[in-house]
Amino acid sequence: MIVARLNTIFQQYFDQVYELQVVDINKAPEVAIEKQIIATPTFIKNFPPPPLRIIGEMNDQQFLLEWLAIDVSLGRRGTDLGDAS
Repeated sequence: MIVARLNTIFQQYFDQVYELQVVDINKAPEVAIEKQIIATPTFIKNFPPPPLRIIGEMNDQQFLLEWLAIDVSLGRRGTDLGDAS
């Protein structure tokens, strides 16, 4: 559900290519250790710096838009998002 919501937001508001990586920590626990994921779900935005995390439910689209610094009144975001994983 959150993956679809994030893909919709990225497609609607970003002109740039983005990367969204989904990791099942039960199948890849080494990634959880490497990324220091201590709770799920965790969303890590790597670019633009600094890296930011959301931990827990991400059902509030308005919160996600604000967290990603998207001003919906401007349409598409004017700055380069780069990699969101």
